[in-house]
Amino acid sequence: MSSRCKLTGRELHVERKLRSGLARLLMFTLCLNELGGYVVSGEGCVSDNPLVPPKHVRRGVRSRLNESEYQMNSLSLLRSVTSIAAAGHSAAANWEEIKPYKLDGLKILDFGCGPGRLLHALQLAKVCYGKYVGVDVEPKMITWLENAHPNRELHTFIHVNTANERYNQAGEVYDPEKQGGPLDNFIGQFHLIVLRSVFSHMRFDDIVKHLAGLRRMLHPKGLMVVTLFTQSGLSHVNSSHEIVRDIGGAEKKLMGKLHEVVVNKCAFEQATDRAGYMRLLDSVESGQQVYVLGIPRRGD
Repeated sequence: MSSRCKLTGRELHVERKLRSGLARLLMFTLCLNELGGYVVSGEGCVSDNPLVPPKHVRRGVRSRLNESEYQMNSLSLLRSVTSIAAAGHSAAANWEEIKPYKLDGLKILDFGCGPGRLLHALQLAKVCYGKYVGVDVEPKMITWLENAHPNRELHTFIHVNTANERYNQAGEVYDPEKQGGPLDNFIGQFHLIVLRSVFSHMRFDDIVKHLAGLRRMLHPKGLMVVTLFTQSGLSHVNSSHEIVRDIGGAEKKLMGKLHEVVVNKCAFEQATDRAGYMRLLDSVESGQQVYVLGIPRRGD
């Protein structure tokens, strides 16, 4: 495969529509950090004092933050996710301007949730979400979340024993066709699926499988927010469409294996096409590629 994507007639139509939408969103993308996000909140929806995950269940650099720093870090994540979702939602609706993306009442899937940084921010902002489902491969994260958030009508926490070189080397290979798992109770229900830097720690083949499997979970009008490291032309480096950037020095032990997997940008976008998504937003934030994916509707 060359580094330049070869598009069919229908794909060219979708690509032109995407670029048109991105042109309208350019100024928004440049001002992303200044806008502060589009969090729509309601007073008294959730506890005024949500628990901060203890340091021993956090990952990476966030394990060194104090409670105040962790709260600010969590709110920064929420602002980023909602701003990105607002841009993708506005593109899907073919609006000429960015409009607020309301989280109230939505079913949210936080895939690779860790100790619930996004959930913590939702509660700090008093967002009246309809349902939060957190999924992770590390049991200690899920156990802590279940104890900290006992309301099972509002929250579901799922441990998945999926193999991952960084977090769960002894796990099972992910199979997107496998049925009977706990997420099958939510097929076609999630209005927002968030994979924040999850694909940054997966091999390309696993990314392709997860794109296929999570597609079933998305509501027909839902959005998937994905961030990952991409680079054009990686097929010239190897045939697996990926490289792994190692990290040296004192941080190496803290960050661990597969800290940064960089995938072929064109190959990733073709994988989203094959899985049945439409790319509503393609931008860059904090050094990562940002995508908002949706399900194509009639006329797209």
